[in-house]
Amino acid sequence: MREGTTDIGIMGGGPAGAFAALVLCRAGCSVTMVDAATARPRIEGLSPRVVALLARHGIDPGALGIGPRAVRQALWNGAVETGNGEFLVERAAFDAALRRVAAAEGVTVVTDSVVRIDSSQEGAARIVLRDGAPLIVRRAIDARGRRAPVAAGRMRGPATLTVGGWIASGGLGRPVTMTVPAPDGWLWHADFGDGRAWLQASLDGRAEAGGADLRGRVADLLGSDEARAAFPQGIPCPENLLVRNADTVLAQPDLDPGHIRIGDAAVGLDPLSGHGMFWAVSSALSLIPVLAALEDGSAGQADLARRFYRDRIVETFFRQARVGRDFYRTEGRFGARLFWAARQAWPDDEPSHAGVKSASIARAVVVEDNRLAEREIVRTPAHPAGVAFVAGIPIAPVVRRLRDLADGGCADLLSPDFLSPGASRDQAAALGAWLCGQGLIKRTRTSLMNGGHEA
Repeated sequence: MREGTTDIGIMGGGPAGAFAALVLCRAGCSVTMVDAATARPRIEGLSPRVVALLARHGIDPGALGIGPRAVRQALWNGAVETGNGEFLVERAAFDAALRRVAAAEGVTVVTDSVVRIDSSQEGAARIVLRDGAPLIVRRAIDARGRRAPVAAGRMRGPATLTVGGWIASGGLGRPVTMTVPAPDGWLWHADFGDGRAWLQASLDGRAEAGGADLRGRVADLLGSDEARAAFPQGIPCPENLLVRNADTVLAQPDLDPGHIRIGDAAVGLDPLSGHGMFWAVSSALSLIPVLAALEDGSAGQADLARRFYRDRIVETFFRQARVGRDFYRTEGRFGARLFWAARQAWPDDEPSHAGVKSASIARAVVVEDNRLAEREIVRTPAHPAGVAFVAGIPIAPVVRRLRDLADGGCADLLSPDFLSPGASRDQAAALGAWLCGQGLIKRTRTSLMNGGHEA
């Protein structure tokens, strides 16, 4: 029997859980993280912004086994596209290293699996472990990924399976990844450039899509004209196939203060998005202001926490689902096939950034100095969820002042005092550049940045 109560109990030691444990421990909470440590082999590509976010929090990418940046390519709709690159990691090793970083910061790590959680919105939660011992916590954080049970209000996209395994390298001599669509799914090939490579197929998980002959279905993808064009040297089917559920799912849209979900336990994204790891670590960071609001004890702060959580969860789910749908639609060759037809039609026909055609001002719950507050935000086509601050300056008042100008944004009036009284030149320059980028002003003056001439 474990005695006493810890502030935070985190179920799951993947990226969301381990990173949440780390940041909450640094914030002064006592944290216990429970993980079964039974991860199977799996390769994932990390975007540069994930690596940058980890580095900003003092985590050495090399210590997590993050390798060199790979060239990212896609043979989509018959044309080769090159993206910003990604960093390949072996997830089991990456997750274990991140747990070690958390443990070194003071997190208690328990190797066990969770049987159930008995939560109370008013009091402590009771996490029951497989060894029979309960863990009593003030707040339970569910970071078990897609293994977490779905709850009321859930939504799920087309059933999706990922099937992957190690194969011999194609001898490219450099890290590179390639995404290739085929009539009944798509392939992701990741070559580490050191003799190792990983092949993963995304398939429709419904029975009518071809049943349980996963090896045969992967072989069919590899035998498609598209795969042969992308890999003229040929790609073998992995000997040992590892299967994972990869549905797009909104597991629980509403905040349960006694059982808070983060990462895939809240929203599971289509692997095509490449957004899953960023969502995991960013949702972990959002715990700090949410927990601070809940611990405040006032009804007003609890309401802010509920609104912030729901808006963030639902907005992430629908935005990523619709962006993914639009990307599937750009592959125009296979629209009549079951795999593609389902994903090109789901979740709806609403635009991915619904209702944001020009800049507008609204009110929303935002994070300000690690606390939740209701503030004015500016929504733009590039930032449909809204932005409250740029370089620390509230931007809604600036947008109002710009609207009052006869010409919609005269560069001669774009001074630090106009942008925000008391703002530094660097802040004014950053905000001026942001306004230009959003099309809210025609130009700025380089004098705000380097002292002299009109741009």
